[in-house]
Amino acid sequence: MYSEAYLLHGLLHILLNCNQIDIGTDLNQFKQLTSNYTSKGHAILKNRLFREAYSDMINAWPYRRKVDGATYHSVSYVLRQGNLWELDALKDGPCILASCNEDNWLDFMQAELVKKAKMYQELDLPISIWAVIESRKLVYQKKLTSKLFMKQEIENMLDKHQPDWRKSCQRWEEEYVHALSSSERIKRGQLLSNRLAHHCSRSDQLPNEEKQKIYSSISHNKQGSLIDTWLQIHDEILRLYERLGLEDEKDEMYKKNYIRKRHNYIPFIQSFIQALVEQGHFHP
Repeated sequence: MYSEAYLLHGLLHILLNCNQIDIGTDLNQFKQLTSNYTSKGHAILKNRLFREAYSDMINAWPYRRKVDGATYHSVSYVLRQGNLWELDALKDGPCILASCNEDNWLDFMQAELVKKAKMYQELDLPISIWAVIESRKLVYQKKLTSKLFMKQEIENMLDKHQPDWRKSCQRWEEEYVHALSSSERIKRGQLLSNRLAHHCSRSDQLPNEEKQKIYSSISHNKQGSLIDTWLQIHDEILRLYERLGLEDEKDEMYKKNYIRKRHNYIPFIQSFIQALVEQGHFHP
């Protein structure tokens, strides 16, 4: 629900700070009431008019079940400065639930969610749980960038110390090229990777810390083990391209489903029934 709440707050911010727009009686009264407030978020959520508008907007969202008369609000949990914080949109401010760290904060959050879910179930209130995570596409793209850089460094080392190594690996290289071109999903992943390239560091712009880890991992390898690592990296690159292609397929499916859910089929159904009536397929 975060995007809808931010949209509502963003629109209100524009309206309340633009003198060239006639914002009407209700917004003018709210503007005068909150003129000295440093933050209007809590006042917005306490205002009946805005709460109803927010609930109407949430009910209109196609992926959420509509509940007549319901008032929606979001509760967020974040780890910040060694504490688990609860951000409840209907409370005065954030509150600390527990002291924790990166390794155990999800356990504390899970316990809190279980407690909340039990309470809402007893009140017969619906609850939805969403996780905000990094895009899988960008995660795979970053890994791919690192693997491609590592592949290039190994090839440079082999070219320097064993110039004829490519002859013995020619068959593997041909199989790799064939795998890149024979799978539609892998080809799709390659295209997506090219589009994502500007979001991630290029191989020549990787952080120095990551470069040092790569140099350290390959510098002590013998030439035979370097070739084995080189072959393994080829397999990992193919898998990453395939995962990128799968993510792209998912996005396409989600977009199609979204269009289907939003499309108004009623005019077609009415015309179809009318045509059946006119052709005598229905009894009077």
